[in-house]
Amino acid sequence: MNRRKLNRKYGVAYWKDIQQLAKQGDAKAQYNLGLGYQSGLVPGKKANLKKAAEWFRKAVHGLRNDVEQGDPEIHKFLGDCYEDGRGVKQDRKEAVKRYRKAVKLWQTAAKHGAAMAQFQLGLIYINGRGVRKDDEQAVKYFRMAAEQGDAVAQLNLGVNYSTGEGVRKNSNEAVKWYRKAADQGEAIAQTLLGDCYADGEGVRKNNQEAVKWYRKSAHQGTRAGQFKLGRCYEFGQGIKQDHRKAVKWYRLAAQQNHRAAKDSLARCCEYSRSEGYVA
Repeated sequence: MNRRKLNRKYGVAYWKDIQQLAKQGDAKAQYNLGLGYQSGLVPGKKANLKKAAEWFRKAVHGLRNDVEQGDPEIHKFLGDCYEDGRGVKQDRKEAVKRYRKAVKLWQTAAKHGAAMAQFQLGLIYINGRGVRKDDEQAVKYFRMAAEQGDAVAQLNLGVNYSTGEGVRKNSNEAVKWYRKAADQGEAIAQTLLGDCYADGEGVRKNNQEAVKWYRKSAHQGTRAGQFKLGRCYEFGQGIKQDHRKAVKWYRLAAQQNHRAAKDSLARCCEYSRSEGYVA
């Protein structure tokens, strides 16, 4: 699972804010917008590598100007740019230099109890950028941040327990941490908690409870939550079957380039035509 994708909120409001900040010259927002165009996650936009490169170039220019601020995120973002050749010529040596600087700054902050630094170190270790990939170290830092109440760290710790990366696989523990994050409004955790109830993983199978969490996620604009809520409506899982509502949620997810939602939307629309109504 790609943790950099996992921790990027996919809601429409998020991308609207990112676009506004990027246009105002915020280098970090420009970098994230580049990622959005690269992966096709910007709502209503297809993947556009030319547009992504344009935003990466702007981000690199801004990050270079800001690098003396001592912000570890700036070094990390620059490291990503040099590592992957985003907006700049690929340079692994410079990438490692930037990652190591970020790690040093985050380690200092983590020792003083900064939850964000602890979480970022978890990401660094699980992705193996600037340091040797170490899932156990990642779990250590995710747990430190999670126990301080950081919702995204709780989400990631839940994923580790679900996949068995860096810790013994434990579905009950996964549900525990997903729930803590979901109760704080972490939309991806809400979707994953819904999955646990739908599949009976770490908790007794309960389709009604799955629908509850998918709905919470969907209303925050996450395409996975929208797709899964649509599927519940299409097949009557945990809720009364309703093809019109299934189409509504599939369409919203499809507008965010969710491939399975696009296929499901086409299927539902074909069904509605065969039944003599327009979905």
